[in-house]
Amino acid sequence: MLGRSCGVEVGAKILNKVTSSKSEFSGKTILVTGAGRGLGKRFALAFARLGARIALLSRSKAELDLAHIEIEQAGGNAIRIRADVTDPEQLTLAVERARVGFGHPVDVLICAAAKLGPLDLFIDSPLNAWAEAIQSNLLAVSGANGGTVCKSYSACSALIKKGTKSIHYEGFAGIGPLNAKHDPSSGYISVYQYVGNNDSKFVNSVRG
Repeated sequence: MLGRSCGVEVGAKILNKVTSSKSEFSGKTILVTGAGRGLGKRFALAFARLGARIALLSRSKAELDLAHIEIEQAGGNAIRIRADVTDPEQLTLAVERARVGFGHPVDVLICAAAKLGPLDLFIDSPLNAWAEAIQSNLLAVSGANGGTVCKSYSACSALIKKGTKSIHYEGFAGIGPLNAKHDPSSGYISVYQYVGNNDSKFVNSVRG
């Protein structure tokens, strides 16, 4: 399981490393959230080339259609599922649709859905814009639990080389799985200080 919290750079490096093991993913069912664009789409296309059956999940029908066309033109096998990752019921139905569509349970879940928050200073940004971004990004990986933990590109690459089946990347910030009431069971919060030219500097992180 790969979470979006790994960031584009680390995620892309892991992707390049994974694509060297073609036979391992042949015939596997992989559900990719945020599959319509960005890193999610890259994961979907790459694993389709490796012979995996891809369940594309996104809110945008247009983006899903384009990703689906690209995979089919490359000889891959994919289905489209429109769903919102912040809605637990929609996600449950999405997993079931993937199982029915391919006649096999989901083998791999890739959490690549994310929402870019406001780019202005916090004080100049609408509160609801931040709230929407936080809710989307936390709930998008709410089910990402279990697996061997790694906290850097080199550590994750080593696990992939060893053939580790389930990998849980912990970045500088994130949240643990939600319980039945959808309350966070754990959190990993980073503190940054804004310095000159609005650049951020990592100060500390707290887990609880």
